[in-house]
Amino acid sequence: MKIFILSLVIIFLSYGKYVYASTEWNRLNDKVESLYQQGDYAGAIVIAKKTHQMAEREFGTDHSNVVASLNNLAEIYREQGQYAVARPLLKRAL
Repeated sequence: MKIFILSLVIIFLSYGKYVYASTEWNRLNDKVESLYQQGDYAGAIVIAKKTHQMAEREFGTDHSNVVASLNNLAEIYREQGQYAVARPLLKRAL
C-alpha cells in the first residue's frame, strides 16, 4: 500500500511540471505503456530501462522525465509483486 501511495505522489509531482521530452523518448515511453497494458512486463522492463537511460543522458539526473521513467519502471516491478526491486526506484524518484 505504501508503494502504491508513493507511486501516486511521484506521478503527481512529475506531471505537475512542464515535461519536455524528445520525440524518441516519447516514442519509447509510449511503447512501455503499451507493453505494460498488454501484460508484457518483461518487454516493458527492457524498454523502460532504455527510456530511463535516455532521459538521464538527455535531460540530466534531476529532470522530471527521469522521475517519470523511474516511476514507470517501478510500477512494472510493483505490478509483478517485486516490491524489493520497486522500492529503491521509487525512493530515488523522490
